[in-house]
Amino acid sequence: PRNGINISQYAFNATAAQCMKIIRLSTGYYKIVATNSGKLFTSTNKTEGGLITQWYDKENDPMQHWELIQNGNYYQFKNVSTDLYLNIFNDNLFQSKIPGNWNLYYYSKLPNNKSKTTGISGKIIVIDPGHGTIDTHLSGNYDPGAGDNGLNEAVTNTWFAFELGDKLKNAGATVIYTHTNVGNNNPPTLGLRERAYNASKENADIFISVHSNASTSSNANGAEIYYYDPDLSEDPFYTQRDPRIKDSMLLAQAIQPKMAAGGGYVNRGVKGADYAVIRETAMPAVLLEIGFITNPEDAAKINDPNNRTNVVNGIYDGIVEYFNNYLNN
Repeated sequence: PRNGINISQYAFNATAAQCMKIIRLSTGYYKIVATNSGKLFTSTNKTEGGLITQWYDKENDPMQHWELIQNGNYYQFKNVSTDLYLNIFNDNLFQSKIPGNWNLYYYSKLPNNKSKTTGISGKIIVIDPGHGTIDTHLSGNYDPGAGDNGLNEAVTNTWFAFELGDKLKNAGATVIYTHTNVGNNNPPTLGLRERAYNASKENADIFISVHSNASTSSNANGAEIYYYDPDLSEDPFYTQRDPRIKDSMLLAQAIQPKMAAGGGYVNRGVKGADYAVIRETAMPAVLLEIGFITNPEDAAKINDPNNRTNVVNGIYDGIVEYFNNYLNN
């Protein structure tokens, strides 16, 4: 019932989880809605074998629209965005009654239940420099993030991300970046969910998404950090027992005061949110907002290499504290 859940086949068990509604649109296309979650079947990419998930209704998104095509006494569903058909993938098509998956390319169990150990050495840490790609969920447009005070977030995020990655690697961690381009420099096509799915594929220990904040008011300032907190009004079937929520909150609480103090930012605290990259990851995940790029004083701190190093040192110390002290909670 959570966002991005895989669609699988199972023996009939007479539950709402196996019931679908087919809704005809005025355009002649159809929506496939899961009764249990109320979410729509969505194709997440435009290549054969692309993942089919359940997702909120995105209104006119062709990735959620299907053609119902009669083939003799049967029917086929063709995705409007990809022109590809729903198909059952199974490792052994010649054996009967073996559950298969509908174009299943989700890479890990949920949640990631790796053994918890202290220290940085040997950990797999995925760092996501926020924005900076051609986002498949933004109609294929380049996503530059915020820009103000002579700075661009797609660039500044990489400053913090790469310096943090170097420090973690020097401590013995394996660091994987969701992307390594800087600004609009041959940016890859990478949607928000793909960043999370790829991190899950790597069986990472934690996921860190690096951002700078923005506001219509230049007075808004400070640093804050987010962990996934499900919006039960939109996702009522999601279980709050997911241990990733507690671990993500603990990771955020360890990093936030050190990150804010290191860079001399106002401490705006730890907050819950429903952002894709921290929702769809299979491991503890946080999203950092390192100052407001729209605030002149914060922007000057972001632009100062020495201050960036102080921020990175604070984030690193928070990660160390998490692994050493929080994992037994």
